[in-house]
Amino acid sequence: MSTGLYHRILAKAQEFDANARISKVSRRDTDDGVLVRLTTDEGQAAGLAQALRRCLPLASVSTVENRLSGRTEAQVLLPDDAEQVQIAKSLATHGAWQHPLRLTANLLMAVLGAVCVYQAIEITRD
Repeated sequence: MSTGLYHRILAKAQEFDANARISKVSRRDTDDGVLVRLTTDEGQAAGLAQALRRCLPLASVSTVENRLSGRTEAQVLLPDDAEQVQIAKSLATHGAWQHPLRLTANLLMAVLGAVCVYQAIEITRD
């Protein structure tokens, strides 16, 4: 993952809390995901996590307690590319407009097929 992504996460966090800072970035060996932790002013971590969830729908965002400092931090787990595709497909499948749009697309395909068959019959009559 590029450092540009981390800068964008930090910029989004600083829109919520101007004192937000990235405290840790680490790659997880088990799934090749990237873990980003952000520190904020006391009591702001939960609100920051909520704001980050809205702008990073494919990431897993939570709050964790830093046992060394005793502060609560926002944590963002960025999945690897394959998992991002899987999450995006799942979100699209369960979207509110997915079912009506799929029905409309199927109906249009059926109409197109019927028109093609009708045109083929008309051409063979001549």
